[in-house]
Amino acid sequence: MPNHVKEENDPKRRDDLLQELQSLAQAHPTDTAAQKHLAKGLFKALYLAKEENDLKRRDDLLQELRLLAQAHPAEAAVRNQLVLGLSHTLCQAKEENDLKRRDDLLQELRSLAQAHPTETVVREQLAKGLFNTLIDAKEENDLKRRDDLLQELRLLAQAHSVETIVREQLAMGLYDALYHAKEENDPKRRDDLLQELRALAQAHPTDAAVQKRLAKGLSNALYHAKEENNLKRRDDLLKELRTLAEAHPAEAAVREQLAMGLFNTLIDAGEEKDLKRRDDLLQELRSLSKTHLAEVAAREQLAMGLSNALYHAKEENNLKRRDDLLQELRVLAYARPAEAAVREQLAKGLFNTLIDAKEENDLKRRDDLLKELQLLSKKFPDDLFVKDAFDSGLKLAPGEISQEPWLK
Repeated sequence: MPNHVKEENDPKRRDDLLQELQSLAQAHPTDTAAQKHLAKGLFKALYLAKEENDLKRRDDLLQELRLLAQAHPAEAAVRNQLVLGLSHTLCQAKEENDLKRRDDLLQELRSLAQAHPTETVVREQLAKGLFNTLIDAKEENDLKRRDDLLQELRLLAQAHSVETIVREQLAMGLYDALYHAKEENDPKRRDDLLQELRALAQAHPTDAAVQKRLAKGLSNALYHAKEENNLKRRDDLLKELRTLAEAHPAEAAVREQLAMGLFNTLIDAGEEKDLKRRDDLLQELRSLSKTHLAEVAAREQLAMGLSNALYHAKEENNLKRRDDLLQELRVLAYARPAEAAVREQLAKGLFNTLIDAKEENDLKRRDDLLKELQLLSKKFPDDLFVKDAFDSGLKLAPGEISQEPWLK
């Protein structure tokens, strides 16, 4: 069944073509190519049936795939389409609130993987099923099951260490468990999982997905180190993030976590009254953003850092710095007009400086800043954040200040 039939919005033709494939395969049961194409057509139709909310048709097609695979046990290509159908339906079973079906489908994937230990596709879909069910188990507050599934993923990845997709599902599972260990008040488990991610990343230095999960784990641990008042650990983790980003210069996802770590530590430095460090970290964010102009994430963190520094410049009675930072925010935002997150930081900066101008009795500047907010709001009428900033400024301009500025 051609892939473009659905795109042509002709479901009758799609179904007629599938029926033609079924007839052809039945007429030529020993023709491997006919069985393979039928299997692919059944999976495609199964996938589309879910999109069309025809769950009975989806389930009938999955059953037909099962029977086809059973009738042709030597055909890995047919079986591959079956496991894709099982994996897809497993993912949907949770949102359909059919947990028994989800678990039955996972068991079916296990059985197929055990029966066909040389087939990578089967194992990959099992790994995906284990990860998805692991996530569900956490949501269902079944932590023992979650941990059992994670252990099953570990064993699968250890037994097939060269298989990238299986390993990546393990890395995702480790990170998810690490992320939740904090809220489960289990810092030892969190640290053990982080160490496991480190070991996995060291063993597979060219696997970008694993490096990404390690970077996210480091960033997460860095954030919590401040809460735990372990500033040395926080600084060590930031250094580790820097080293990881330097070792993987092609990985934007790793650099994104570094940018987040720099911003979070910049905020901490301000709270700790270490203004030199705060400014050094802001400069590091500038350099990171300038070196990687195509990367939105670093620019967003820089914009937040500039906005934060601008706000505190008033407290530090450094009005020239405040104004320079506002100008820097303008340049950043106007150079990338499509980036809402950067634009919103400019709106914050304009609003906060408008408040300052009122306090400093510089009414001309206050009005100019309000006009700038108005122009920004007109240029981006769908940006509710900018609109709120303008509306708030409009209320402040004619009378007394009636609300606190936005800090973060």
